[in-house]
Amino acid sequence: MTDEVKQRIQRYKESLGEQKLIILDALFDATESLEKGVDAKRFRADHPEWFDGLRELEGTHTLLDRSYDQYDRYRVKPYALPLLSSHRARDLLGVMDSLLPQLQKIYRERLDGPVPIEELEALTIADKSVLHDVLYMMCEAHDFLGSRSAGFPTSAESYTHIQESVLQKSSSLENLRCYYDSTPASLNTMPAASALSGFQGAEPIELPSIFDACEIKDGAPEWLALLDEPERKMLFEVDEALKAGLLALSVLGIRALFDLFVQKHVKDSGSFKGSLKALKGKEYISAQQEKLIAVVFEVGSATMHRGHYPSAEDVETCVSVYGHIIKIERELRAKIEKMEKATPSRPPKEKRSKAEQ
Repeated sequence: MTDEVKQRIQRYKESLGEQKLIILDALFDATESLEKGVDAKRFRADHPEWFDGLRELEGTHTLLDRSYDQYDRYRVKPYALPLLSSHRARDLLGVMDSLLPQLQKIYRERLDGPVPIEELEALTIADKSVLHDVLYMMCEAHDFLGSRSAGFPTSAESYTHIQESVLQKSSSLENLRCYYDSTPASLNTMPAASALSGFQGAEPIELPSIFDACEIKDGAPEWLALLDEPERKMLFEVDEALKAGLLALSVLGIRALFDLFVQKHVKDSGSFKGSLKALKGKEYISAQQEKLIAVVFEVGSATMHRGHYPSAEDVETCVSVYGHIIKIERELRAKIEKMEKATPSRPPKEKRSKAEQ
């Protein structure tokens, strides 16, 4: 590792802050298999003092992922490895560097053809469990491994494809450090926004949290698992814009959230209004909800295309409408699905004999 890379990583760690580094270390230490991750609800219950730090790590820095599926797992992302104090993390980076020339050799031989897991395990670069962790991290990072079959790398029949960009890499850290080249500015969003407000002679704008509007507090409600990955990521970014008091960006983000919401249920009908009418026609939303969504979407469109700058009150209204719609549609849906699964089905009627008839 060059002095320049060491300095860049150190500056990133200082910007990230001690608490988030402690959280990442604790999650990594609690993880037996990086692919399986850690039970998110259990980890949160054991560390309620870290709720804010976990939310920021997941939503802003792309160092942590939460699955929000039936398993609800936290998984540490590969870009966190150089930040961790664990010897295990350093060992994984070392195994990545040992594996890299082997991947380059395989690519030169068969280009982007499938590479079965048993072939990679036969390289005996590390214990199988360590190699699986390394391969999982290389799949999650960019420019190492491309598409993979279900179950890779733990399934015996699984395989992956090597990306040609692997030929340009001299070390794993050279690839991972690209994260620190591109993201430091995002770490300073809050100070930059505050400085800008002060320069304009205005007080920082306080806006409501979209998580509070959706009643997401100490933990994630069941309906949050029904959101697609783009919706969840967008939700976190909108909340960051709200925290920073960014009126226009907040409205644009809420507009995008409603666009994702509508397109999930209906095919493109030529315009957002057309899709919204189709959504009402399918009885996903009521006529009143259609009007609420249409007005919020129009505020976002005017901000994007017609130079409109929304007021803080406008933004608060947009947040309230999104919270109202998403709670009703998703929360009720989750409860109905849960109730439906728990309700025993009616047993089939026994055929009566001819004598009984």
